Amino acid sequence: MLPAGELPLGYFVQHSAYFLVGIIAGVIVILLFVYTYHLRSEMRKLSLRLHELTTTDERKMTRNHEKEIEDLLALVSPLSHDLNNIAASIMGYASLLKHKLHPGTKEFHYTEQIEDSSKQAVELVEHILGFSQSDTKTIEVVDLNRLAGDAAEEFMSQSSMRKYTVLLSTESQPVPVKVSIIQFRKVILDILENAADSMESGGTINCSVGLLGESRASMYFPSGQSGCFVEIEDHGTGMDEETKQMVFTPFFTTKEREKHMGLSLSQAFRVVKQQGGSILIESSPGIGTRVKVCLPLSEGRAVAPEESTSKMSRADATKILVVDDEENVRQLGHDVLTEHGFHVITANDGVHALQKVKENPDIRLVLMDMIMPVMNGKEACVEIKKLANPPKILICTGFSELSDLKTILGTCAEGMIEKPYKTTELIEAVENILKGTIL
Repeated sequence: MLPAGELPLGYFVQHSAYFLVGIIAGVIVILLFVYTYHLRSEMRKLSLRLHELTTTDERKMTRNHEKEIEDLLALVSPLSHDLNNIAASIMGYASLLKHKLHPGTKEFHYTEQIEDSSKQAVELVEHILGFSQSDTKTIEVVDLNRLAGDAAEEFMSQSSMRKYTVLLSTESQPVPVKVSIIQFRKVILDILENAADSMESGGTINCSVGLLGESRASMYFPSGQSGCFVEIEDHGTGMDEETKQMVFTPFFTTKEREKHMGLSLSQAFRVVKQQGGSILIESSPGIGTRVKVCLPLSEGRAVAPEESTSKMSRADATKILVVDDEENVRQLGHDVLTEHGFHVITANDGVHALQKVKENPDIRLVLMDMIMPVMNGKEACVEIKKLANPPKILICTGFSELSDLKTILGTCAEGMIEKPYKTTELIEAVENILKGTIL
């Protein structure tokens, strides 16, 4: 036996071993923790780098697509202005003639055909331009749920689309976005039709509306805005990487050239960018394609567009000045307004218009074209409003940019009407402004 107070050697060896194992285990844990922290840090750096590269590539592609579309628009926009003026004259006089004919007669039918054909010509020009003009008349806060639902309903109502089903998934609460209702509904409709084209035998197309998470929204909206999306997914042929890089290029198409111009996605790209959003495409051959359109949420309440209740009536010889450098358009405005009881005088440019207003202080309204030589419409509006008791101004143009109009609408002009217009549209716009309604 060992003397009292002494411990066996084995005890010290055993506990020393425990102690060493504990130290080694602790060191291993610390090393694992440091390694894990370092690995996570490196993974985070790699993830940020990959995101940076992806974002850089996406931005480069976006700039390239924007440049291609801008180059195209630079070529065709002047042509659009001239075609709009020609169509305005044809469509306006056809509309004016209709009011003098009895419905049911051959002459009335012929006039309707002229009016419809000129309207189709205008729509074709707008289609080729890819919505180059921002739609200032229908931009408002609307529920994205309703917008997607309307587009899906319109898609399925087409006889050629009966073999397809759109499975719609929406948010339970309104998703307010500030967009051009007409243009954005067509964006969704075009994407749905592209999805259908990739599924020739028919099938189900998924269409969903949702809210973007905070981190995802910050990728698209650096200002800190909240975001939402509409996503359309098909199970068609899909696209390879090379094709996917080309889809936003104007006139690029994988379909029959005789039936498709290859403009729908380039149009969608431009419209979405104009509304402050982004459009993304994921696709794999043989699996399908997913198109995601992201938009900033609006702070306003989504409301349904109200229908105008204005009724057309004959005027009481109110004096109106019609200003346009194109004689046929100027004469059309004169004839339409005179036919409805207005006293009309005309001017062919901004300088002439300013002179007429000074000479005729009883002019109550100026119908002002924007693109004119000598002095354009914007400059003329500013100068007219400097006069004492200036008349109200209605901008009449088919070649306007949203940024230009924003600087004068509500300050130097009380409203706008787009050319070409129907006679009823012009009279309604004129009467609304004379009554004090801002258009």
